[in-house]
Amino acid sequence: MPYASRDEMTTAMQAVGRKVINGDLSLSTVTEDDINAELFTTKGDNDPVEVLTRTTGVRRFSDFLMWQVCMTRSRAY
Repeated sequence: MPYASRDEMTTAMQAVGRKVINGDLSLSTVTEDDINAELFTTKGDNDPVEVLTRTTGVRRFSDFLMWQVCMTRSRAY
């Protein structure tokens, strides 16, 4: 399956929703950390994104690591 931030965020939210439904998490206490813990890119204990380099020279994220780049002081080049 090709990577897309939309898929990653949707899957993370579904996992958090399942935890709420199962009683493992309260809806009123869901945090960014709960969502972040369910992302594909944090499952492998990856370091935070610091620099995102686009080799095409385009300065946009194009549905790539959207949550990770927006949640840090990352720079896009």
